[in-house]
Order: sequence, then C-alpha cells, then structure tokens
Amino acid sequence: IWGDKVYFGVHNGKLYGLYKETGEIVTGFPVGYIDMGGYQDVPAGDGPISTANGVIYTNNDVRTFCIRADNGEVLWYSPAANYMTGGVTYTYNYPSVTIGRNEIVSVYPRYNQIIVYCMPTIAGTRTITPTRTATQTITPSVTFNVQSSTMTITMTETITPSMTQTKTMTPSASPTITATPLEFYLILYGNHPNPANEHTYIVYELGRKAEVEVKIYTISGEKIREIKGEGEVGRNSIMWDLKNRRGRDVSSGVYIYSIEAREEVEGEMKVEWGKIAVIK
Repeated sequence: IWGDKVYFGVHNGKLYGLYKETGEIVTGFPVGYIDMGGYQDVPAGDGPISTANGVIYTNNDVRTFCIRADNGEVLWYSPAANYMTGGVTYTYNYPSVTIGRNEIVSVYPRYNQIIVYCMPTIAGTRTITPTRTATQTITPSVTFNVQSSTMTITMTETITPSMTQTKTMTPSASPTITATPLEFYLILYGNHPNPANEHTYIVYELGRKAEVEVKIYTISGEKIREIKGEGEVGRNSIMWDLKNRRGRDVSSGVYIYSIEAREEVEGEMKVEWGKIAVIK
C-alpha cells in the first residue's frame, strides 16, 4: 500500500495498481511486458512486494524492478539472478523483496539466492567559484589657495565586490551486480495468454546464452511451425502469432510445442515441452 493506492502482482507477471476507495486502476497500470533489449519480461510475481519513497519494488523471480507508484514508470531493474548450486532450491516458494534502511533485499527461491542491493541515492557535488570584481573610481578634488599657494588633491577609491556560486548535482547510477553463471539450464514457464486467441508468449529461462527454437505440433503430431531466436541469460519469451508456416491462422484446438535451447560455447542442448490451447 502507498498513500491512497494498493499494488499487487498476479500470476501472469503483471503489476496492478488500484485506488483503495474505488477500485479504479491507477493511470499507467497494469505494468506488463517490458522491453529488455531483444526480448520482453514482466516485472512482478506472486510474492510480496514493497513500497518506499513513492516507488514500488517487485521481484519477478529473475530480477528486481523499481517502478514509480504514481504512473507505472520503470525507473531501473537489476541484472538477472544466476542459479547457485548447493543448499535446497524451492521452485514454488514465492520470490519476495523487502526494503531496509539503505538496502533492497530480494529472495530468489528458484535460484537458491538472497541478493542485497544498495538503495540508489542522489549524490550532490557542490562547487562554489568566488569571483571578486574591483571597480576603482578616482575623483580628483582640487583646492587652490592663492595666499598659501597650496593645492589639495583628494583621491576616492570605490571597490564593488561580486560573488557567483555554481551548484552541480550528479545523480548516482543504479546498483551494478555482475555474476558468472555456473551451469546451463532451461526452465519453461509455459505460455500466456493460455488459452490464446490472437497470439501467445512462450516464456522460458536460461542459465547461459543460447540459440532457441520452438516447434509447434498438432495433437496428432504434425509439425506446423518453427520459430527461431536467441535467448539471453535470465527470463526470455518467444511470441507465436497462431499462424502456421504458410502464414495462415490455425484453427481452434490444443497444440503441443517443444522448446530447444543449444548453448553457444559447448553446444549442450536442453528441451522442454508444453501445451497451448487456441480458441478462435
């Protein structure tokens, strides 16, 4: 909860914001698919989220997002978490994010990790440049005394100082965390929406960068479409527009698909299978 609004993630990964009094959706919400540079990701999950200083912190089980509470703008997101061996990994435990005094604590159950991020701050650099400007004015005053034959000259000097001040504010960058993936894996999260009417996104996750190919089959085993792409470390998605290899719309029914990921360095391959329901 933040102010007069309440926020929550749902199972499809979208982040919702509603006004507490009326239930109306906050402008800019729900926050759905976010362009991650070549693929799309969603910011939320089923687990607890946190709010602080007018922003929402979410954990989608892969990375942590910071989103403005008033308009849904994505301010920053962390690098993808990497799987760590050892201990016990609970696939179905909820990811969560908690705010400390100067820390953001994210729990990634699927990766057997707890990651602590530094809270971004605004660092100020103040520069003062004094400048002194002197203006000299000489005003001669002449007095001539005939009897004493004396002359008096009065010199008047006026100094006008001035000061200029410059302030420079430099915002700090978001936390940077680097990690080396320990193993190659492929996790299939399924597809959404499912059932699909116009298109569907097949969502998967990789431990290392890999070439990816999705193959669509009818329930009788006839292959009707192949979709190739390149997956990055972390969560990825491939869209199927519900068309066959000839560009024609498929009919309503249940379709089987496989997703194959081939690791680029060692050539190791992983395969997962899923089902898609199409309703026209």
